Amino acid sequence: QRRVHGDSRYGYYRSTRFDWAGMVGRIEYKNVSYFGDWRYPHDPDIYEHGVGPCEEFGLEDEPPLWKNAAIGDTFVKIGVGVLKKTTDQYKFYEPYPIIEAGTWKYTIDTDQGSIEFIQELSHKEVSYKYIKKLSIVNPGEVVISHQLVNNGTIRLDTNFYNHSFIQIDQKPIGSDYYVILPFDSGEFEIEIEKPGYGNVKGNQINLTKDLVGALWTPLRNYDVNNIDHASFTVVHSSSKSAIKISSSLPPSKFNFYAAETAICPEPFGHLVLEPGEHKTFDIQVVVGSIDEIVL
Repeated sequence: QRRVHGDSRYGYYRSTRFDWAGMVGRIEYKNVSYFGDWRYPHDPDIYEHGVGPCEEFGLEDEPPLWKNAAIGDTFVKIGVGVLKKTTDQYKFYEPYPIIEAGTWKYTIDTDQGSIEFIQELSHKEVSYKYIKKLSIVNPGEVVISHQLVNNGTIRLDTNFYNHSFIQIDQKPIGSDYYVILPFDSGEFEIEIEKPGYGNVKGNQINLTKDLVGALWTPLRNYDVNNIDHASFTVVHSSSKSAIKISSSLPPSKFNFYAAETAICPEPFGHLVLEPGEHKTFDIQVVVGSIDEIVL
């Protein structure tokens, strides 16, 4: 496993999109690997060069302090730090200059099989404490627990999601993969960016051939009040392996993205924290054979 611990000089990921903590380069279970680098060569300063169960606060939302900040002023990206505003509209892919990353601490407990990251940041009206802990709770099962504490004087209102750059056994993304959803999303072709490579049929997302480039689509018919709808299973037929990822936040929206080296169902959750409030939420990752994962 490879992890990031908020190191602005040597960390695996040092860009401005994803939360800096807790990226897992690879999980190996019963001689099958899960996750792995999806962009080559790796560059820690490029916004999309995260790995494994990447997480992000505010993909397209205006981050804290953005709305009233002038060009050249500062805003806050939760899980990253204080950034300089250089565009009129917030863009998740923009390399905003990092002014400071707050303070990061991490603790490894080898006996319990866990690692905990803590970021604390205070800037203008924004002040928060962010705790993320990765724990191996069973063979083939990792739980990523989160706590966000709003110590500032303004509301924190943001979406949150686990991007999960999934590949199984280092195999490229194509017709060997499919996704099982916990709801019926209807029937339609995936036509954004790369039409002709995939479709949605009921509770299954299918890729019809080896992917060249990338594609994505919003999904349909999930229940925004149903936590059970914030999960998915990715199956790789040749290796007879699967990975299931579940969120404890009900899905405020649900997208699907895939590229040549990563397949990424994306259930989003919505977080609102008033001053003095805290929220806890979890991501569960379970890997194993199709028979173990697909009930």
